[in-house]
Amino acid sequence: MESKPPRIDWRGADLRGVNFQGVNLESADLRGADLREANFTQSNLRYADLRGARIQQANFQRANLYGAKMQGVEAELADFRGADLRQANLGGAYLDGAMMPS
Repeated sequence: MESKPPRIDWRGADLRGVNFQGVNLESADLRGADLREANFTQSNLRYADLRGARIQQANFQRANLYGAKMQGVEAELADFRGADLRQANLGGAYLDGAMMPS
């Protein structure tokens, strides 16, 4: 039986500019976190909870955001090129200038 990774709880944390490249953040709770200009390139954010997070200018290139809760995120100029956004909920997200996968 495969064990699940421990749940990360960084609700409301100030993580501006942090480099999370390639990090496993599956099911992480990042509600309301400040993730502006953070680098999530090739990170695993499956089922992560990013509701209300500030992700302006963050880099999510080739990140796995399958099933992520992203309602109400502020994602101006965020880069999602090559990201897996299947089943992600972006309801009410502010995506002005965001680069989305083709």
